[in-house]
Amino acid sequence: MKKQIMIFGLIWVVTIVGMFMLFNQANTYPQNSYLGSYDEEISFVRAEKMAFNTDEYGGENTMLSFNVYQKIEVENLEEARLSMKDLMMSFQGYVSGVNGNYEKRKSETITMKIPTENLELFLDSIKSLGNLESDSLSTTDVKNQYDDVSARIESYTIERSRLLDLFESANETSDLVEISSRLSFVEAQLKYYELRQAELEKSVEFATVRILFEEKMTAFSRMIFVELSELFETFSNSFNGALSLLFGAIGFTLPLLILTGMGFGILKLKRKK
Repeated sequence: MKKQIMIFGLIWVVTIVGMFMLFNQANTYPQNSYLGSYDEEISFVRAEKMAFNTDEYGGENTMLSFNVYQKIEVENLEEARLSMKDLMMSFQGYVSGVNGNYEKRKSETITMKIPTENLELFLDSIKSLGNLESDSLSTTDVKNQYDDVSARIESYTIERSRLLDLFESANETSDLVEISSRLSFVEAQLKYYELRQAELEKSVEFATVRILFEEKMTAFSRMIFVELSELFETFSNSFNGALSLLFGAIGFTLPLLILTGMGFGILKLKRKK
């Protein structure tokens, strides 16, 4: 009898320890709101410290394609858009894409192509449009791609010239058909690589600038759309965590409770006998 009681006691100790471990595990996950604010702080520091100068990148044997992303908070989205258009045109740039969100917080992402030689001055000019919250720049060296494409163009150009000479001197119909087929293939390849060469040259000549404009929110709008949504998200995460913990505890303890019940049932049967 004492031995059986000790076994049942050990089962309940294991159950309590398991529940405690589940509770600790549920509390080890970081909160999204904290991570989000941390990321924004890092982006803001980067924006403050970043000093851009095209002359500091690459060298004589490089062909760099620049990509810039900025996030700017503005007082009025429409006014910022018009000012951006004037600045862009003054630096011989053009718009390649626009994506807007006008529901909760007005925002608009404008993708532009700016001549690389004007990029530094353009980025300095748009600082006056609003509060720069984040800034990033990346470069891609397309020199190897360009050299490979140029070599293929040269090779296919030489082959085309030879095929044209052969076509003029060929007398047999079979030879003419074979030369024409190869010539068509060479012409297609040459056209493809010439277009690819032009694309690479343009990617170096024009930098890609993507700017996210976000209209500044009033105190009331911030309370409605930001603070309340964060509060709801926190409550939802806590509620989901509590449910997960509850179901985990039930799933862990239910088999032990069944075994305990079976044990007590066996004891009662033995006592009756």
